[in-house]
Amino acid sequence: MALPAWVRARALSLYLLALQGDLALGSLGWGYLASQIGIRDALDAAAMFLVANVLIAMRFSLRGAEHFDPSPWLLQEIPHISEGPPMDQGPVMVYLEFQIEPAHVAEFEQAIRELERIRRRDGAVMWSFFSDIADPRRYVESYMVEPWGEHVRQHYRGTASDSEPWQRVRAFHIGPEPPRVLHLIVPVMAGHLTMAMRRTSETGQWPTASVGGASKRKQP
Repeated sequence: MALPAWVRARALSLYLLALQGDLALGSLGWGYLASQIGIRDALDAAAMFLVANVLIAMRFSLRGAEHFDPSPWLLQEIPHISEGPPMDQGPVMVYLEFQIEPAHVAEFEQAIRELERIRRRDGAVMWSFFSDIADPRRYVESYMVEPWGEHVRQHYRGTASDSEPWQRVRAFHIGPEPPRVLHLIVPVMAGHLTMAMRRTSETGQWPTASVGGASKRKQP
């Protein structure tokens, strides 16, 4: 299958779900049709549907799969951290800083927007692209991944076909060093507060605070 290894099992499960579901629904539908118009006419209708399916498949077939290389490829280097955060801590905001010649900004913007599809496919929940008002050569790509563990797995989801868009973006960078990468993560206590506020917003109640040994509910 023309799919990366990390998502191949999910695609197969959806394929089997659709196949088995269509068999069940099709058996019910064709059985009902045969009971209404007769078996011979139902078989004739099925033959016409098969011909129509062949014509539709020829018109709307998936193209380009033969050019897709699903073999794993490391899009970016994995950050070397002596003691990384817990895998469930997050969200994580990733920044990549580029130095771009002003004359090539339009081509660079077109190239980097191709990365948005790859970032979101690999797990990013938000993607943005900024320019620096004070420095016309500085451009920043940012994207957010929910937990740290998801970002670590994101590094292994690249394919060989993704290398071309990344190399095209990388070619516009004129700095002496590779593009600077920053990983910002929500602190543990702030993450707990975020989760607590999310739970209370779902229940419609305000969080409680302990004052003088008694529990009081905060009011707006």
